[in-house]
Amino acid sequence: MDFQRSIDRILYQSDDNSDVFYPSICEDDFANMAIESAANRSYVMFFMYFRSLGEQDYLDIYVWDNMLPECYKRFVIQEGYALSEGDEEIFLEYLHRGDILVEDVSYRCCVRRIRREYPEIHLQDYADWRQTLLHVYYTLHRTGPYEILYKANLNFLAVRLENINEYNLIGSSPERILGVQLGMLRAMNSLFGSETLETVENREWAGYLYARYHNLIHGSVVNKYQWKYLVEQEECGNIVEKQKYLFLGKIASDEEYYTYLKYAEQKDVVDSYYSLLPKFPEERELYESFEVCDMLEWYIEHEWGIDKRLCDKVSRYQDKYFYETSEYIVYMPASLRELLNEAENQHNCLYQYVLDAACDDEIFILFVRERGKEKDSLITVEVQDGMINQAYKAYNRNPNEKERGFLEEYAAIKKLVLPTNIYFDWFDVDED
Repeated sequence: MDFQRSIDRILYQSDDNSDVFYPSICEDDFANMAIESAANRSYVMFFMYFRSLGEQDYLDIYVWDNMLPECYKRFVIQEGYALSEGDEEIFLEYLHRGDILVEDVSYRCCVRRIRREYPEIHLQDYADWRQTLLHVYYTLHRTGPYEILYKANLNFLAVRLENINEYNLIGSSPERILGVQLGMLRAMNSLFGSETLETVENREWAGYLYARYHNLIHGSVVNKYQWKYLVEQEECGNIVEKQKYLFLGKIASDEEYYTYLKYAEQKDVVDSYYSLLPKFPEERELYESFEVCDMLEWYIEHEWGIDKRLCDKVSRYQDKYFYETSEYIVYMPASLRELLNEAENQHNCLYQYVLDAACDDEIFILFVRERGKEKDSLITVEVQDGMINQAYKAYNRNPNEKERGFLEEYAAIKKLVLPTNIYFDWFDVDED
């Protein structure tokens, strides 16, 4: 048996139930257990029954294991009693095995009865039935720290208590047992948190961080990415950014975390060209935002080559597509920065067309500007194979009637096809 648990048994003595007589299970129930366990021979099966002995209730557990001489072993959990030291060790070993099945109907019935009869133990709705049995066993008799932590709804910390170094064996509260404020213990009540608090150093960090950021933590469970962020910021003397801390709380995997770190690094480069990517993307947008940012960074890295191709293309096709009137001017962009600036100002996906604009002699991106306001984005036009495929204002809005008239004039003069469906789509929308 674990040394610390042995000490607990000495410090918090409870009579064991080895000398108590508990009536045997009825023959029908015994036969049903034998039949069901025979049908699942590759598993160890747990069967549970909530029974009464006079005025005392108890949980009657049968573990069917083909490796045992009699094929089964019985455990009884009753208020005020512990299992014998030997039975407790065997019982806990079973609960740490992976080849276990529980008979679901009897289990759920027992859980309902336990919650009704023993509300003071605060039995939670665990996804893992093993946690239920540990909670029930440790809270129905004196177990010191185990009992206190389970009753305080700190189940993850309770179940891993034997792995926690130098906790206070005689502490009378969760704070005294682990030396950390209750609010932080609740925030660390998770698999990650219980593993983190195993060391004295990390528990000291937890107490310090909670004192510094209790308004930020505010009882919510801290995940490993938030913990890492808080520790790193404190070590470096940097200010903790609330929005980033909350964002990291939504990260669910290392893959997401390292994708975000790479995204944030790239975004620092990209922002001076295109700043519309979200600083903290929603979970469903993270990978999409990363792909866009990765693409933009590649453009910036190859800006010189892209600009050279754009300038070359402009020099070859400038006369074909350039046009101006007293009110409007149409021209081809000659740099990556112009293209990304247009995408930013227009809130559109023009960044997807950068390589087409630079390298494809069948696709042309044109900017329409008002005369005298050449720096202000107005309409972005895509021409492909002699046809105007797209012509949109900011947020993919359609041009107004005056602007439509100019585009029709432009298409006629430059001998470009303006599809009828685009024309009618324009007249189907509200005017600006």
